Amino acid sequence: MSFSRIFQFPISAPPCTLPTLSRFFYRKDSLNYIQEYPDGTAVRITQKDVLSTLKAENNIEQQKDLDLFFYKLRHDHSLDYDGSMPGYKLGLHEFNGQRYYCTSSPRPISPALRDCTSVEFGARWPVIYELMRRLLITPESGEDQLWTLLAHLKLSYDSLQLCLQDSRNVRPAQACIIVGPINCGKTFLFERVIAPILGGRVVDAFKAFSANAEGFNGELLNGELWKIDDRPGSSRAEVRRTFASNIKSYLFSGNVSFHPKGRTPVTLHPFGRLFILANDEDKDLLVLPDTTPDIADKLHIFRCNPADSPMPTSTDAERAAYCAAIAEELPHLVADLEDWEVPEHLRQTRTGVRSYLNPVCFRKLQHNNPELILAELIQAAISAFVLVADEGRIWRGTALELSGRLTHSECPNWRKAADLLSSPRSTGIYLGRIAENWEHFAKEFQLHIRKGPQKRGFTTYLIHRLPDEEPQTNLL
Repeated sequence: MSFSRIFQFPISAPPCTLPTLSRFFYRKDSLNYIQEYPDGTAVRITQKDVLSTLKAENNIEQQKDLDLFFYKLRHDHSLDYDGSMPGYKLGLHEFNGQRYYCTSSPRPISPALRDCTSVEFGARWPVIYELMRRLLITPESGEDQLWTLLAHLKLSYDSLQLCLQDSRNVRPAQACIIVGPINCGKTFLFERVIAPILGGRVVDAFKAFSANAEGFNGELLNGELWKIDDRPGSSRAEVRRTFASNIKSYLFSGNVSFHPKGRTPVTLHPFGRLFILANDEDKDLLVLPDTTPDIADKLHIFRCNPADSPMPTSTDAERAAYCAAIAEELPHLVADLEDWEVPEHLRQTRTGVRSYLNPVCFRKLQHNNPELILAELIQAAISAFVLVADEGRIWRGTALELSGRLTHSECPNWRKAADLLSSPRSTGIYLGRIAENWEHFAKEFQLHIRKGPQKRGFTTYLIHRLPDEEPQTNLL
């Protein structure tokens, strides 16, 4: 939208020379203004600053000309939001009938100039390539981890470039979880390789992703890389469900509502990529969401080796040389990624690359699965005669009744049950999932759980404990 088109004064209006060296926007929330310069920079200013510019640059002195200018400015050039916007280029944008002004943009690494020489993929960035190989090629994954992460980077870089060309066709992408021992190099890989490629603007996303829908999440507006790094997790099912729900909302829903503290919420179609860096201890993995089928395909889970650096880093000088070598190679890595095609066996329609779940990490996460924990609690309650079955060895009841039994002080592990079963609704959700996969739980826990008839409008559940020798073909 050009400045001349916005400020269309009536023919009968007094003559007034409009600014030619800058553009102005009216900020509704603050009653102040933004001045944009031809070089693409913009600053927030007061009305006094606008007056000074009009007088100095355009020789506008008469009060009636100034009044008319400010009237047209507030009427035709007002903003519903101004500030940082993830994945938007600097300048004016219109979305859902509202005007937004992006005051800063990411600066992704530009690709190195190609020459006519044909070289092997990775030959121009050997230090980065060796670092990634040492970290990501593990016995259980082979090279799948390495190539999946490179595909994730390529597709994210391509999508960001399109966004900065003013295309809002943002491709969704999985949350990228990198797990490994302390000081294995996962944070270094993110900070020195991944972040610069995708523009370098990193924000702490822990509060935004662990908060419910009414929470403030305005910090996500400040960058494209949403990072959670070695934060204490929570075993509370409600918190982990909220985390999973926010991954779907922020990464896969398209339009996202951002609520900065003290300001009106704003809805954007952002470019955001979530990276979670976690230690591989069981307690540290509690920061991750439950790996249920509806969320597992929205995650990449990589496991890092405790690898040595491909260059010496014993002294400050050696470390500086190592970091400089990586920085010098980044444009060549970007150039290779632009030319590289994702292999067919890694492709997926929606995100462009298949979800990768490292089997070692996935098994660890399964130990924190709420359905497995609930099955263990039910098994212990039956053994302690807290859940007493009828003559057919079947306990019958609603999710509320089961929750009451398991959280009763006489029940073993009642505190753990109270933490897991925060509401009858969550109990019902977990029981329903167990019922859908009864074969697994019959084999693992000698339990067969299925839905029964309605009781006063509520679903009942039938819990049958199988003797070890009972064949599964004779289940209810």
